[in-house]
Amino acid sequence: MIGAGDVGGQASSTDAADDSIVGVGSGVGTTSGALYLDELVTAGGASGSQPPSLISVLVVDDDAFHRNVFARLFERANQINGASVVYDVTIAGSGREALEWVQPPMNILSPDLILVDIVMDDLSGDELLIMLRQILDPAVAIVMASSASQV
Repeated sequence: MIGAGDVGGQASSTDAADDSIVGVGSGVGTTSGALYLDELVTAGGASGSQPPSLISVLVVDDDAFHRNVFARLFERANQINGASVVYDVTIAGSGREALEWVQPPMNILSPDLILVDIVMDDLSGDELLIMLRQILDPAVAIVMASSASQV
């Protein structure tokens, strides 16, 4: 599931620009490094009698480009033949939107993993982290990231 604010429809998976952003095995290219799919997916295939594990992911970033990159990263991970993990990705364009997904009265999402931009306009990643920790199960993994040169 991809939530409100999705910009994934702007480029098809066959566009050359798309392949330069995210590629299976080549990762997400940035000036500061790369995040490789094999670091996120469990190696090996699922057994024929056991369905793949479902991991719910919430991506929170106020920058549409970065939301799109992460959504495509997980889409590509889902396309790996024999993957034993399937990612269900929801995106939020702000910290407040993320809170709407996980807190009452909406409370419609129970993520296993949350990727949070540190520098956002409405709430900083640090502020959002504090609020999420008050709402969610402590077992939920929260990864903080930023493309800003100074945080």
